[in-house]
Amino acid sequence: ALGVGGNTFYNALWQQAAAQGITVFVATGDSGSAACDDPNTATAAQFGLTVDGLASTPFNVAVGGTDFSNFPSGGAVSPFWNTPNTSPSSAKSYIPEVPWNDSCASSGLTTGCASPSSSTNNIAGGSGGPSNCGIMSGAVCVGGYPKPAWQTGPGVPNDGARDLPDVSLFAADGLNGSFYVYCQRDANSTFGGSSTSCDLGSPFQDFQGAGGTSFGAPAFAGIMALVNQKTGARQGNANYVLYPLAAQPGASCQSNAAAVTNTSCIFYDTVSGINSATGAVTATGNISVPCRGGSPNCSKTTSGGSGVLVNPASTSQLAWTTTAGFDLATGLGSVNVTNLLNNWASVPFSPTTTTLVSVTPTTITHGQPATVTIHVTSGSGTPTGPVTLMSGSNSPLGIPAFDLSGGTFIGTTTFLPGGTYNVTAHYAGDGTFGASDSTPPGFQVTVSKEPSQAHLGLVTFDQNGNITSTNATTTAYGSPYILRLDVTNASGLGCAPSGLSLVYPCSTGTVTFTDNSLPLVDFNGSNTATVNSQGYAEDYFIQLPTGTHHLQATYGGDSSFTSSTSSVNQVVITKAATTMTLSASDATVQTGASVILTATISTQSNSAVPPAGSVQFLNGSTPVSGTVTYVGTPYSNTTGAFASLQATVTTTFSTAANIIITSIYSGNTNYSASPSNPTISITVTAPPPDFTFTASPTSFNIASPGQSGNTTLTVGSTNGFTGTVNFTCAVPATMKEAACSLAPTSLTTSGTTVLTVTTTAPHTVGSLFNPDAWFMLGGGTLLAGLLLLSIPVKRRRLKLAFGLMCVVLLTAGAFGCGGGSSGGGPTTDPGTAAGTYSVSVTATSGATVHTTNVSVTVQ
Repeated sequence: ALGVGGNTFYNALWQQAAAQGITVFVATGDSGSAACDDPNTATAAQFGLTVDGLASTPFNVAVGGTDFSNFPSGGAVSPFWNTPNTSPSSAKSYIPEVPWNDSCASSGLTTGCASPSSSTNNIAGGSGGPSNCGIMSGAVCVGGYPKPAWQTGPGVPNDGARDLPDVSLFAADGLNGSFYVYCQRDANSTFGGSSTSCDLGSPFQDFQGAGGTSFGAPAFAGIMALVNQKTGARQGNANYVLYPLAAQPGASCQSNAAAVTNTSCIFYDTVSGINSATGAVTATGNISVPCRGGSPNCSKTTSGGSGVLVNPASTSQLAWTTTAGFDLATGLGSVNVTNLLNNWASVPFSPTTTTLVSVTPTTITHGQPATVTIHVTSGSGTPTGPVTLMSGSNSPLGIPAFDLSGGTFIGTTTFLPGGTYNVTAHYAGDGTFGASDSTPPGFQVTVSKEPSQAHLGLVTFDQNGNITSTNATTTAYGSPYILRLDVTNASGLGCAPSGLSLVYPCSTGTVTFTDNSLPLVDFNGSNTATVNSQGYAEDYFIQLPTGTHHLQATYGGDSSFTSSTSSVNQVVITKAATTMTLSASDATVQTGASVILTATISTQSNSAVPPAGSVQFLNGSTPVSGTVTYVGTPYSNTTGAFASLQATVTTTFSTAANIIITSIYSGNTNYSASPSNPTISITVTAPPPDFTFTASPTSFNIASPGQSGNTTLTVGSTNGFTGTVNFTCAVPATMKEAACSLAPTSLTTSGTTVLTVTTTAPHTVGSLFNPDAWFMLGGGTLLAGLLLLSIPVKRRRLKLAFGLMCVVLLTAGAFGCGGGSSGGGPTTDPGTAAGTYSVSVTATSGATVHTTNVSVTVQ
């Protein structure tokens, strides 16, 4: 993706840093052996074995990733951590390491990932591998670099390529229970923390957890700062020391439990691995990741499904695995910082002497060439490698490196910055010869400012991000564009005209923008932008309203360039085009029924100001009734959705017909009217015959229980109804001893009926059976009757006796009813209780049923 220009730029940049004594650490990436695939989105690699171009140059230290190998299961506490694990310094000792690999390929199977768990369905892991050097462009390998002279030692492959990584540090992101704790102030509020500080106190909401080689690289830079502090000297490319140091006897130890107590280890060689799915330590570690079947370097050579990335030279081996010494998974391994510091100086380099012979002339205008002569000598041979110019205080001047030839450099530079200062020379050293500096103060030079030119242009893009113009004079409102100012020298030459490769000193400083002589502010409310390292100010995001604009920019200058003002650029911003679509909530509706009409005005505008204006809905040429409501939606950075406007109206139609609805958008200041007026068809039908059923009044009072009340219910014909309507009513169960009636109980077509509700007053109810009185009188009389029946008489006498018994029994019954004894008496029935009740009345005609409720209050 970097291309020739990108690779050339970073190769030159890191070379310049190394020549100035700066040590550059670059993360190898977090995609395992598939560095060109995105670990944040991909679950299987598709681009094959690749490495990061930024980390591949011979002038930087590439940092890979490791993980801890000790992860007790079942909640057990690791023996390498104090209990409780509440302090940042709670580790008891060095913890054995393995390659960082969260993917299912960490299991070590070359046949693929058998039933990978969701947690290992990824390509996350420390990156590494050989730089693929196939095409050379001068000294630069396009897509890769050849093997640097310093990359030698046990385990280094004889592959002719620059191999990554050089070293590794802990980079795990939590899958196995360990990760980096960090505070990123501007991200705190997302997690409920402070956006202005990093609070060390409880509840620790200012801290997040993460991992990756982008943590390991700055951590190693911190270690290098300790090296510089201990040695008191710039180190430049640290690989000149790291590889020879690792090759010393006993300096590299296998990273296991034995290394925990071995105090002589400088490098911890990660040989074993860990199965991320099970947590089990494996015999060999790797940084292979899943790959799509049929993709480059995939173990599954046919399309479909997935495999794992394998070594193209031996497809039975994962790419890449750990070995003793250097390997493509973790390089030389991780380090013991104390032992690294104490042994740094043990790598011998032949001493050198650097002499800045001359700088001529010493008074120039910025950009003019100065001839430089530098000698580097040694009693042990002829030094090679880069030299550069430094200020008298041994600070970098930002000048690209010069390559020695026979220990000497004689040539010119146009990169001396503006100002008056002393110049010295610095030799960065190589694998044999040590670094050295010329004797200060060197030569004093005076470099005056050169005139600058400011070139302003409106850069426009299509919706795919491709540049359509670098100096557009017209564009649509809300279209993708930026304002860019290039600051060049007096001849109009930019510092990087050929991609990213610097050919001229770049300007620095700030630029201000105006529109029609007034400050032109960006989305952040500022009209000032900073000139970047390529000598131009871009990404100045603005949104100009429609109309004619006179844009201008002023460059403030710096120590090397004078200030300058661009010519006025006249730019016309036209209205953004719109399109409109129309829809209805229902395609078929009845007369009188509500239907929602919606018009959507769409744009391709990236504006935070959505379309506005009016939308008119028409039924033929007649405006549709109802109030139109509007909802404008601005462009969304999150979803990529363009600005839009939605207009809706709720309306009804009174006549049955097939109607055509159209809509017209008027547009506004920034958005054009819609060129087309969309139409939709709606079928309006007449509703079936029906009747209305209403009560008037809908409630009435009954003055007291025992009285009645009524209301009138009316039946009306709609849509030609002519049927018979039958009425029924019902009182609620709680309305005791009440009844309802309707008169009449049916009607034809229309008319009225009267609902009458009757209630019951409280009343006394006598006892129908007194068991005590009945027993005393009735029982005795019954006994007498039985005795009479026992007398032998003629037939007629028997009839008389039976009649007498009946009289007696009737008499006994009379005496047993209603007596005032304690055994019974009259009771009071409350009748219909006072309260408010809902009486339902139902009108039925065939399958059509209407029910209304009448509220009745009994007082």
